[in-house]
Amino acid sequence: MSVIGYGDMPYAAVFNPGATTIHLPRKVCGQLACWKLMAVLEGEPGAQDPVILRQVSLLNARSCVRRTQS
Repeated sequence: MSVIGYGDMPYAAVFNPGATTIHLPRKVCGQLACWKLMAVLEGEPGAQDPVILRQVSLLNARSCVRRTQS
């Protein structure tokens, strides 16, 4: 079983093995949230459509490993 956290968990390094996390750019997430809120409040078309954030990176800390075929 593999475990992945998200949001740069500050306690990820405490685990053994260290927890793999997905880095989320907090500033970008905050900006997007503000823009979406303003668009919803102003009634803009498509304002409630989901946003896909592609600026993420995986910080591998050995809690996820690739399975090998036997």
